[in-house]
Amino acid sequence: FFLMEPEKLSLVDIQINGYAGIDFSNPNLTAAQFRAAREAIRASGTSAFLATVITSPWEVYQRVLPLLAECCAEKDSAGIVLGLHLEGPFISAQPGAVGCHRPNHCLAPDKQRLTELVRLCGGWLRLITVAADLPEIEQVIVTAKAQGVTVALGHQAADAGPSERRVHADSPRQRHAGSRASPCQSLGGRPGQVGKLK
Repeated sequence: FFLMEPEKLSLVDIQINGYAGIDFSNPNLTAAQFRAAREAIRASGTSAFLATVITSPWEVYQRVLPLLAECCAEKDSAGIVLGLHLEGPFISAQPGAVGCHRPNHCLAPDKQRLTELVRLCGGWLRLITVAADLPEIEQVIVTAKAQGVTVALGHQAADAGPSERRVHADSPRQRHAGSRASPCQSLGGRPGQVGKLK
């Protein structure tokens, strides 16, 4: 293991939805606001991060993702803004699993939609969170992988069995595992992704 002095420790955060009162999913987001958030994140001690956009109306993606892509390409973003993370829209709309996302903005898996999201991100999409329990989610996982995007699992209501099959098929990351539980489910009552997946 490595020993580091506390003042030299830094954090790489793969999900920052916004900072200092600035929401990266806000349809009225400006480049100046993103820069202000970026510098506040830098000052906080975080050395690198993925700017994250949550499940949103399609017109918000069309407005915000190209803007964020331009900000990622700025010289001052080099080394700190590693790219973009889409948390959704291919997640479960079920209560509990959906978390704070708006169910009416969740979409069924669609590889054409994914390809358009990748295009809107201008080559900066690094990670997408999807729900393993959605029908035809494999087409999204395979398409994302083919375009160099890492896939994470989260905001899902799947039992361990189908989740395992999908994870082992394309080896995405496990993420937001606790988001599988609805208000009427107990994570301890049956195997969940945390205890079951290897």
